[in-house]
Amino acid sequence: MNATTTGDKDSEGYHSALSFVPESPLLYEEMTVREHVEFTARAYGVSRADYEARSRRLSELFRMEDKMDSLSGHLSKGMKQKVMIMCAFVASPALYVIDEPFLGLDPLGIRSLLDFMLEIKQSGSSILLSSHILSTIENYCDRFIVLHQGRVITEGTLAEIGAAAGKPGLPLEQLFYELVQGGK
Repeated sequence: MNATTTGDKDSEGYHSALSFVPESPLLYEEMTVREHVEFTARAYGVSRADYEARSRRLSELFRMEDKMDSLSGHLSKGMKQKVMIMCAFVASPALYVIDEPFLGLDPLGIRSLLDFMLEIKQSGSSILLSSHILSTIENYCDRFIVLHQGRVITEGTLAEIGAAAGKPGLPLEQLFYELVQGGK
């Protein structure tokens, strides 16, 4: 086996080990929701049976059953975001990287996503979530990295961040304010 073949297999394994949901949905306008989800499943090597079961569950969870055969170009921003989320979760990798997933989602969609992320976490997968909705993620995440102007201010559990800020027991949103503004 030559180095190129080994590198290709390493790259394929690396890419199949993670799934990414960008802040802004990126979809093919002329593909249906079903085609997007199936395309992603095939790219990740998901079996047909697993694809069908996962796709059905995700379309129900995100209330997209009646949109599965709609072209993505005809969907609202929130529905496009749901398609991106469904594509990420149909793959079932070890790591999910999710950037600002709540933008455009309705309250039921946000709750469905949060509950499903807890389920995914309990199954052994990891989730790296970027969000400005600190009061929401505080209840769903185990560890936090506080960034300000491109710098890591602090990281750790909520208790560790509270201790580092000298303000134990405060909610994450208030801790962020204290750390960034210096309590002013």
